[in-house]
Amino acid sequence: MFQGNLHVNTANAGGIMFQIELLKWFDLQKRSMPWRNTYRPYHIWLSEVMLQQTQVATVIPYFERFIEKYPSLEALANGNEAEVLKLWEGLGYYSRARRLIPCAQQVISEHGGQFPKDYKKLLSLPGIGPYTAGAILSIAYNIKQPAVDGNVKRVFSRLYNLSDPVNEPKAHGVFEMLVKEVLPEDVRNFNQALMELGALICKPSSPLCHACPIERYCQAKELGTQQQLPVYKKKAEKKLRHWCVVLIEHQGSLLVEFRSEETLLGQMWGLPALEVSKDGYKVKAIQSYLTSYGVEASDLLYLGEVKHVFTHQVWKMGVFYEQVKKKQSLKKGEWHLIEELDRLTIATAFRKVLKKLEER
Repeated sequence: MFQGNLHVNTANAGGIMFQIELLKWFDLQKRSMPWRNTYRPYHIWLSEVMLQQTQVATVIPYFERFIEKYPSLEALANGNEAEVLKLWEGLGYYSRARRLIPCAQQVISEHGGQFPKDYKKLLSLPGIGPYTAGAILSIAYNIKQPAVDGNVKRVFSRLYNLSDPVNEPKAHGVFEMLVKEVLPEDVRNFNQALMELGALICKPSSPLCHACPIERYCQAKELGTQQQLPVYKKKAEKKLRHWCVVLIEHQGSLLVEFRSEETLLGQMWGLPALEVSKDGYKVKAIQSYLTSYGVEASDLLYLGEVKHVFTHQVWKMGVFYEQVKKKQSLKKGEWHLIEELDRLTIATAFRKVLKKLEER
């Protein structure tokens, strides 16, 4: 695996000029981000968890609100999961948020309130994988440890003209090895520079090679293969699931429910949702389903379809609405004022459905 020509490593990329030119570019071109104003491990850890599969511009306001509410590791360790999830609402991948408090608590109980400077000890903490551990060690502590994310893999696949799939299980370790061989003393800025280069210059499509500070070291640029790299192993097709989601209103209140832990979007608020076959939405089936909530619906109105994409599946949701005259005694779920729904932690998929209520 990874049989590309590695002469860049010894002849060019390992040289001092490669490091100097990249660091100089980063000093001039780096974006302003609130977590770059400090090397506090707490801030580095939190920002890196938020940035997983999420754009920087999206993360910044979430990070600032989170730090305002939980300014320290100790504050977070004593925090409330419901409040954490509410602050996280809209970022997606909620398992990341659920691991924050347990991780903070473990750092305090086992490491005296300080993120350990040991790679293996960091990996033992909830929610911390190889990339996050590398980011904490290198950025917070300036320890020579690679921090390999998707941006870095893209940069190095082009730098070394590597045609093997970068998303294969063994690839991460190979990239860590390649990055480790070129790490300078200023590792905290070097690792950030690699990530920034991937985000701003060495883009997935149409890389801005003319603006790249290390263009002359890039084998893909020399061979004209930069548009074909990196290579990804084709992922399995996402499973398509069909749902009927129901908006039941009574005098300004809406029927909502707290989803069980074992379900997707568990431990968050949602709406009555019935999974159906792809054949279509059947009103009688929805009416029958609503009886389990203690609701009798006789005049359901179809408001249209909403789509939401998850990591491994896609939901197509047919949205139905009915305004019941009598506030029925519920067997499950709760009535909440529509104007106060913002106080609840409601997953983005169901927030999209709620917009249909506004458009009605």
